[in-house]
Amino acid sequence: MMTDVKAQNMAIGKKTYELNYLNELFQSIQKTAKIGVWELNITTNEVYSSDLVIEIHELPKGSELNLADGLDYYHPDYRPIIEEAIDKAIAQQEAYDLELILITAKGNHRWVRAIGFPVLDGDKVIALRGMFQDIHQKKRLEVKEKTSRETLELFVAHTPAAVAMLDTNLHYLMASNRWYTDYELEGQDIIGKHHYDVFPEIRKMPHWIKDHQDVLKGKVIRNNEDPFIREDGTKQWLKYEIYPWYNSLGEIGGIGMFTEDITEDKIMIEKVRKSEERLNSVFQNSSIGMTVVSTDGRFLDVNPSLVKMLGYTKEEFLHLTFQEVTHPDDLKEDMDKVQAMIDRKIDTYEMEKRYFHKEGQTIWGQLNVSASYNEKGEVDFFISQIQDITLRKNIEEERAKIQETLEQEVQKRTVELEATNKELEAFSYSVSHDLRAPLRSINGFSGAIIEDYSHLLDQEGKSYLNRISGAAERMGSLIDDLLDLSRISRRQLVRQELDMTLLTQEVVKSLNVPEHFEIDVEPNLKLNGDPKLIRIALENLLGNAIKYSGKIENPQIKVSGLKEGDRTIIQIRDNGVGFDMNYAAKLFGAFQRLHARSEYEGTGIGLATVQRIINLHGGRVWAKSKPGEGATFYFTTKSSYE
Repeated sequence: MMTDVKAQNMAIGKKTYELNYLNELFQSIQKTAKIGVWELNITTNEVYSSDLVIEIHELPKGSELNLADGLDYYHPDYRPIIEEAIDKAIAQQEAYDLELILITAKGNHRWVRAIGFPVLDGDKVIALRGMFQDIHQKKRLEVKEKTSRETLELFVAHTPAAVAMLDTNLHYLMASNRWYTDYELEGQDIIGKHHYDVFPEIRKMPHWIKDHQDVLKGKVIRNNEDPFIREDGTKQWLKYEIYPWYNSLGEIGGIGMFTEDITEDKIMIEKVRKSEERLNSVFQNSSIGMTVVSTDGRFLDVNPSLVKMLGYTKEEFLHLTFQEVTHPDDLKEDMDKVQAMIDRKIDTYEMEKRYFHKEGQTIWGQLNVSASYNEKGEVDFFISQIQDITLRKNIEEERAKIQETLEQEVQKRTVELEATNKELEAFSYSVSHDLRAPLRSINGFSGAIIEDYSHLLDQEGKSYLNRISGAAERMGSLIDDLLDLSRISRRQLVRQELDMTLLTQEVVKSLNVPEHFEIDVEPNLKLNGDPKLIRIALENLLGNAIKYSGKIENPQIKVSGLKEGDRTIIQIRDNGVGFDMNYAAKLFGAFQRLHARSEYEGTGIGLATVQRIINLHGGRVWAKSKPGEGATFYFTTKSSYE
């Protein structure tokens, strides 16, 4: 019996020891994890709180908490959340696990984790039990980590380069805005997607796949020029660096990519290369001489055309300076312009200068010089183009001699012309005075005979005297017309813009047109010319229109204008007798008539006068007609723009 009691006591002691050990272990775990425990008796509303719960609330050790006080310690934004959770735990037997902000007894804000679950007696909740953990440090670390991540994402997004971060499975974690732009991904959500799903073409690029695997093993890959053939066949040239990124444990967390689209640079480099090839081709194959010259005048390169032009071989040129092959009379001007380019006062220059051929003869060249500059903005070398103009200069020299001879000849002819004009003036004076006197005598005496002796003459005699008088009058009119024609040729033009409508109306009034004529003048007609000479031309043309329309029943004359480029064409149309166009060539000749004098009066000088006036104006005059259908005369003058 004693043995049984002793054994029982030993068992109880062992259990008590184990229980105390477990309690100490539980307390140690609570303290290490900062987890307190609590229990709420639903019936009595009594609350049990472990020491750690009291400590988390920053209450004095040994303090007690009731339900109302416990709820008051929650931040106002979080109290409704915990109240709702407690109500549901009691009413609906739902457990809860919440992260909330607590305001401690000392006024400090602290993140806590509140866990609660119902204790049942049958189907009735009799208590709530739970844990209360201080997670403030954890939340601070989470916030810090979130802030750091958001800052990193913001930095990556807005970095002015194409940057992306992938995890070890090559899924996108973040990418810069430039990444979306360079690879035409705007509007797509690539975060979380596999790199090869975003760019399926990479699956056909084994060297890139290998690079990615090598980077995940710690290697850094750099490439200054690599083509990326896109799915649509376009080629995108990339410069890139791919590197592993490490997490806080020092382990590789994934791949970082920094890329630069250098497609435009490649295109530009290719254009420059082709341009250099073209320039070299132009240099070597140009039909004019070309050379590259140093700032001190040494020939650095010459093309075959310059070799041919001056007779030196290319090797000989490379041992010469341009000063040595330049005529001394042209050297100073050339050197002054070279210095002006070196001083950046001018960018280019051109001049005509003489060169010495290897055989000694002088070669004229048209020189055009430009420069190439180094990174400091200083002249590095000159590029000269030299065109052989020896033949042109020889022609100009010969032309100058001919010009001098012509000027002497013109001067001689001018003197002769002036003498001829003086003779013409003397002749005109003679015609005007010496020839008129006999005509006046003939006309006067024949009139006197008719007046005083007509009773002694028969009808035939009177007819003879009348014919003599008429012939004298016609001779006088002819002399007047010839004098007018000669004066027109010597007249100095005074050009201005003429109101042809007004001028035509004035001429019509001066011609005493019979009342039965219908004359229509188009408004706003303009013409450039000498007002006095154009008036004479109008008087002759309108006079002819009136004369050759006078014998029809309803004579009509129309004056109008046409445009021919910058010129105005004046046309005068009548409905008179007209003429045969087969004889049009005779119209404007002196003393030429297409109708008998017995039908229509005139000397045959009028249209010749018109043509001379229009010719003086640099214009032309012409006519169109059919017999019995009237005639149209056209004339135009040189415009003020010509």
